[in-house]
Formats: sequence, C-alpha cells, structure tokens
Amino acid sequence: MLTATPPQPIGDLLRTWRQRRRLSQLDLANEAEVSARHVSFLETGKARPSREMLLRLAARMDVPLREQNTLLLAAGFAPVFQERDLDDAAMRPPERPSTSSSTATNPIRPSPSTGTGS
Repeated sequence: MLTATPPQPIGDLLRTWRQRRRLSQLDLANEAEVSARHVSFLETGKARPSREMLLRLAARMDVPLREQNTLLLAAGFAPVFQERDLDDAAMRPPERPSTSSSTATNPIRPSPSTGTGS
C-alpha cells in the first residue's frame, strides 16, 4: 500500500528557501517590505501567510515557478502556475514560414532591376 508523505509545513519551506538564498530574516523582510518579526512568525507557524505574501516572498527569493506552486499547496492554496510536460503541443517550437513567401517580401534583399550601369 502506498502512503503519501505528509506535506512539509509552509514555515519550514520558507525557511529552507531563505537559507538556500543565504538571506537573513531581516534581509528578506526588507526585500519584501514586511517586518522581520512577520517573517519569523511565518517561519515558526505563529502566523499563516496570505497567497499574496507567499508569492511576494517567493519572488524576492527567486523561487522557481514550480516550487512556488509547492509553497502555495503547502499553505492550503491552489497552484497558480501551469505545468506542462515537455512533449505537450504547447511546448513545441513554432513552425517556420516557407522560404518562398519570405524571400518575396524581404526588404534587405536587393531587387533584380537595380544594378550598376556601365
């Protein structure tokens, strides 16, 4: 029987990302324009972050979008950023236009009628 691992508390995740970025609570608080006390309360679980606060802190710590979704889920919010598989149609490169139509309108290519007269 498979058992799911319980999600890590949001405070622990925030602390982990802050430490990965080598920021103090005061540095992060200044970047996010909140008090260091509030950051401390979020990390210890004395306060619950809003969706906006989580996204603000994550942005200041340059947390990847996929990991921002993890933070949101740990705090009880729905993910914001869409994830796609690499083989998804939206991930394919755009098709190139045919060369015959692009050469007719290429402004850089000189027209055949211009030339140097002798």
